[in-house]
Amino acid sequence: MAKGWTEERRKAQAERCRKNAPWKKATGPKTAAGKAKSSVNAYKHGGYRRVKSLAEKAFFHNAATIEAVLALHEIELTKDEQKQYLILKNLNKIRQTD
Repeated sequence: MAKGWTEERRKAQAERCRKNAPWKKATGPKTAAGKAKSSVNAYKHGGYRRVKSLAEKAFFHNAATIEAVLALHEIELTKDEQKQYLILKNLNKIRQTD
């Protein structure tokens, strides 16, 4: 038996996908919490790198402003956000000493 899918099997699967149309049934997150959680799904795989880079730049420019905004709006960070915040804060300290 050949490794992988045969052309016949590939065509049959494509036809089943078109018939079932699973993309029409997808709903995605409905709540703000669900949307926030799903917005970082790619973080572990590097897809979130651009946002992280922008956040790093913000810290390098003015970490105090970000801390003031968090305090002003009484924003509570999740455990993961707190970890990221501390990492960025430490990066800022390291770069300031360079």
